[in-house]
Amino acid sequence: MIRVSRNPFHRSFHGAGVTTLGMLAVAVIMVLLPAGASPVLAGSPSFDCAKADGRAEKTICGDRELSQLDHESNRLYAMALKTVEPKRAAAMKADAAGWKRMRNDCWLAQETRGCIIAAYARRIHRLLERHEQIRRVENPLARGPLVLKCRKIDQPVTATLIDSNPRVGAIEWRNAVHIGVAEGDRFVEKSDYGVNGVTFSIRDDAARITLPDGRQIFCLRAR
Repeated sequence: MIRVSRNPFHRSFHGAGVTTLGMLAVAVIMVLLPAGASPVLAGSPSFDCAKADGRAEKTICGDRELSQLDHESNRLYAMALKTVEPKRAAAMKADAAGWKRMRNDCWLAQETRGCIIAAYARRIHRLLERHEQIRRVENPLARGPLVLKCRKIDQPVTATLIDSNPRVGAIEWRNAVHIGVAEGDRFVEKSDYGVNGVTFSIRDDAARITLPDGRQIFCLRAR
């Protein structure tokens, strides 16, 4: 009996062992794509994994969620780049190169995967914050920035929610961005050594932030 993988893209279609179903799916995608477009397979990052450079990129290539975050980050960046003037585009490209170096340094972190998730969440949050035009894209993976008015915080708090699996949230106030991974109905920030930091939850128009010392801050969505 011949077994057909439930996910025909689980293995690279450039190598041996490609299923007939996988080849057929790729052929259909190539036919449907506009001329000059390149296919983005489900769960694949924005870069060529055959040319992955360093431990961070190799980690992304072997992880569906990280690949999804990479693809969304790159998609938002590409759209934002089209909306700015050439001088600003040059600055954005330099900023992107610096961010990529920082992401690639995640191999030095105690928890490489968590560091990469945080890097992408911050990147997506910042792109949405700076470029209003890209907030209205079709089928967005991320929503934000949501603006919150919170007790005991004298300036706006912003948050971005990313519907990856598991979900990831970014929340920022006083120039500090906290990244949490969903545990039930709340997002939990963890240090390199697994210690909980800020936790937060956002439901409808209400939000709650819990600081590491247990103090709670209640917020409402700004209109």
